[in-house]
Amino acid sequence: MVNALAQITHLVIHEKDGKKWLYTDDDKTAERMAERWERWWKSAGQRANLYGPGDCTNSPAELPE
Repeated sequence: MVNALAQITHLVIHEKDGKKWLYTDDDKTAERMAERWERWWKSAGQRANLYGPGDCTNSPAELPE
């Protein structure tokens, strides 16, 4: 689910080193990512830009805290 949100919003969560995107490799990581996405969606989802598969032109930005 969170990986799909990254695709349609062009926002990602980076690992602590800031070099790689964080993926939902395990349940604990997936839960933390889902909580962060939920907070973001409640505060910014109404005005979020959404993108289709052909709209990718730039690297995704970091999901705001």
